[in-house]
This record gives sequence, structure tokens and C-alpha cells, in this order.
Amino acid sequence: MKRISIIVTAAVALAVIAAVLLNGSVNNGTAHTAFASRLLGIAGAGSSGIQVQNLSTTGPANIVADFYPQSGGPKIPLTRVAGPGAAANFYLPGESALSDGAYAVVVSADQLIGAIARTDWGSSGGAAIYGSVPPASSVLVPLVVRAYVNQYSMISVQNTDTTASANVTINILPRGSSTPAKTVTASIPPGTSHTWDLNSTDFSGLPNTGADLGVPTGFLGAASVTADKPIVVQAFTDVAGAKAVGGFSGVPSSAASTTLYAPLIRRNYFGTTGLQIVNLNGTAANVTVSYHADPSSPTGGNFTDNVTIQPNSSQAIYHGSSAQTHVPDHWFGNAVIQSNMPVVAMVNDTTGSGANASAGSYNAPTQADASTKVALPLVRRKHTSTVLTTGVQVMNVGSGPANITIQFTGWDGAPAGSLTQNNVAQSGAVNWYQAHPSSPVPSSGRPEGGWYGSAVITSSQPVVVIVNDASDINAVDSAIYNGLPSQ
Repeated sequence: MKRISIIVTAAVALAVIAAVLLNGSVNNGTAHTAFASRLLGIAGAGSSGIQVQNLSTTGPANIVADFYPQSGGPKIPLTRVAGPGAAANFYLPGESALSDGAYAVVVSADQLIGAIARTDWGSSGGAAIYGSVPPASSVLVPLVVRAYVNQYSMISVQNTDTTASANVTINILPRGSSTPAKTVTASIPPGTSHTWDLNSTDFSGLPNTGADLGVPTGFLGAASVTADKPIVVQAFTDVAGAKAVGGFSGVPSSAASTTLYAPLIRRNYFGTTGLQIVNLNGTAANVTVSYHADPSSPTGGNFTDNVTIQPNSSQAIYHGSSAQTHVPDHWFGNAVIQSNMPVVAMVNDTTGSGANASAGSYNAPTQADASTKVALPLVRRKHTSTVLTTGVQVMNVGSGPANITIQFTGWDGAPAGSLTQNNVAQSGAVNWYQAHPSSPVPSSGRPEGGWYGSAVITSSQPVVVIVNDASDINAVDSAIYNGLPSQ
């Protein structure tokens, strides 16, 4: 039986500080593997769930998740069955076969699948969702901070080789400089991972790098991670004193591109974004960011920012600052990032302030990440007592207008309706908010309240997608993930 595998690292957090990270992958039937790593350190015990979506419309998916204890010992298999188009969930604290601790996990199935994971930290209200990246021996982390506007990074690296240790080097790179401010190394055992917390004293010597951005203290930069084995990297940005946590994947250096996309950009419109761009070339990168207003944006218009990024350095554009961007107040839409040199980028999206701040992060996809079919393993409406509801932002990156359809499927495999938007302009976007009156998904159906399920987007042009999973009552942190291209 051909199996499509996904490697994750998960942590059951009933009585320990832990989290789960997962990378889901989808393809056209050829066995494909993606990897992820674990995180330790964000305050409070984390509860993690892995959502695995069956992309077949004709048959059930028999899913096996093999959990490998990071502390050693034999694997622990768990199984699920997901009907055609449906998704199955592994909620780790509810799995009696798993003891508290960290695990590497291989999820496989006899059908085409996609997967993500979400971790919630109960005591702080923080949350993050993780998407897919392939393993590589050279990986870029677009955003690294220490005490920068009260934010701290954690970088977790997993050795995806299950037979030999990996020798890993991390260079912490200040913005505007090609000289590493700090270099750390580790030997990571087969299949396991290691986490670096920039809030630790090991990184107390990092320089202040944001004075010209109006932030006189703290470190802002990026990181380059290399190894002698294939690795994957996950990063978190933790806002101290708030529930806000942003989670995103490191990007293989080979995935840098001269054109990237940001499906959601906004300024003081239910949130504000910041764009971080990394240039690890030997020469400066001249970057143009072209912003396209959503039709429902209170402030219309298209705008452009131009930045020059020095060799082996990074640059931030915070959309809440008129000194850094031309995007006006009360604006939202998307952006196309174009450069004369290959770059990588990620987007931070924040709402609120102080203890009520909420945050989500996503990687800026490239044309290689675009597809005419995209899997969304988790969508929901008013789910649980925290009223978690998703918004789906679809950006047309094709060569002409796109006709775009989203088909919803409930947790039980039952079809839950669809929506179609025709003639979405090139570089334009459509937003579907699952609590909107036009949404076909029900507002109830689960004992814990509300509804959840999965969705598949099909389009006449290639699209890139992000999903924002947020509490309608701001009870917990928001979380963003990239849609999974499935063909």
C-alpha cells in the first residue's frame, strides 16, 4: 500500500510546558514527505491537535500516526479513518497511549492527504498553527527578535534523518549587517530536535538594531540555519505579557524567489501587519512591494514601497508606521513582493495591544507554492466556548481573472456547502469569513459548540491562500496557516 508520509514533532502537554509543530504535505499521488520540529518554552502547558485531511473524493483514508518518543523507545502507533473529503483529528492530550513528553511523528495514509497542527497554551491564551515546508540542509528564518517591542523568538530545528545525528549551525544575523551577531551549534540525534530560546542568557549579548525604526532597544534580524543532514526549522515569536504568539516555518534557502506574495496586508483594519524580507545574497537586493486594495477595504487605492536590503541582511516594513510604508490607515488587501535578487519573506499580523494583543504569522508564498487546487484542513464557525472562526483569504497569482470556488466538508464528512467568486482580478483577492451571513457552513452541530471541518479551494487560475483562525470574542490568540497546494 502506497503511503504518503508527513513527519512532525509533537509534544503532549498535560502537565509540562510543550507544543506541537507539524508540516503537512499534499501531492498528486507520488510519495512525498515533509517535516517539522518541536518547541519548548512558551509559558503555560500547551495542548496540541493534528488535523489530517483526506483529499480523495472517492474513498476513505486509513491514517496511521507513528509517535516516536524524543526520550527514546519504540514508536507508538495511533490510527484514524477519514471519509472522502473529511478530516481526522489527533488531539494529543486525549490520547491515552501517549505519556507526557515530546515526540517525533510520522503520519501516513493510503489516500492523498494534507495536514496542519494547532497548539493552544491554556494559561496564557496563546495559539499557533503550522504549515508545510520541505526538509533542506540550508534554511532561512526570516524574523528573529530579542526584547524587540517586548517580543522574543524561539527557533526549533529537527533532524529529519532517523539513522544519524545532524550537526547544526545557526547564525543570528542583525538587520543591515552581513556579520553574524551570534553563532550557536548543536549535534541533534536522529529524528529528534533542539530548541534555542532567544530569551535565555545565551543571547543576552545581541546588539540593538532597531534605533532607525524608532525602537532604541532590542534585537531585530534573521537567522541562517545549516546542517549536514536534511532539517526543518520552526520559529515562534512570543509577545511577553500577552497571549500573542506568532508561529511560522523556516524556508529552505533554495526556495528564495524574486517574486513572492502576501495574501493579507492591513493597517488598522481589525489588525496591522508587518513584513520581514531577508536577502542572503552577496549583493544588495532592490525590492518593490506593490499593494492592491481589497474591494471592501474602507480606504481604497494601490500603493508601493521600495526598500534596499543589504547583502546577508533583512529589512522590516511595519504597516502601522507612516515612516515605513505608504499603506494608509484603515486599509487592507494583498501585496506582490518583487526583487532583483531571490529573497524570502514572512508576515506578522497583530490585533489589539497590551495583554489583549493577539498575533498570527505566515510565510510569503512564491509562484511555486501556487496551485489551482488548495487544501484547507481546518475551517470553523463559532467553534468551542472561545467562538473560534476562520477567515479564508485567496489571492489570484495567475495571468488573468480567476473563478474561485471553496467547498466545505464537516468533521463528520458531510458536505457543508460551497461559495464561488467569479472574475477575481489578477493580483486580486477574495475573502470568505465563515461567520458572514452568506457562509453556507452551520453555526452549530458540535457538543462543544459551533462547527468545524475542512475545505478545498479550486480555481481557474493559480492561487495562494492563508487561513486566519481567530476568536470572535478575543478569548484566545489568533493563528494563521498557509493553504496546502494539492496539485
